[in-house]
Amino acid sequence: NQNQSQEKYIKSLGIKINDTKDSVGVIVTKLDFDEINLQKDDIILEVNREIVESSTSFASLVEKYEKTGRSSLLLKIKRDEETSWVTIKFIDN
Repeated sequence: NQNQSQEKYIKSLGIKINDTKDSVGVIVTKLDFDEINLQKDDIILEVNREIVESSTSFASLVEKYEKTGRSSLLLKIKRDEETSWVTIKFIDN
């Protein structure tokens, strides 16, 4: 039982995420901007159709795709038991 928070700040997306209790996806804990297509407590399940297992795997997927020069990512999210796809843009640093 890990009480230690695995919260990570994903600077390139302007969001904070954390591991979920059931190790399925990651939970969004903070958003830097209102324009981001996510809400607090959304669960991110996939990035570009790749399964997200933890905050660490999410961070490395984001980094991988950012290096390819893409401007956005396709996320599969779960909000209030409903699953949907949203696009999230990288922030120009």
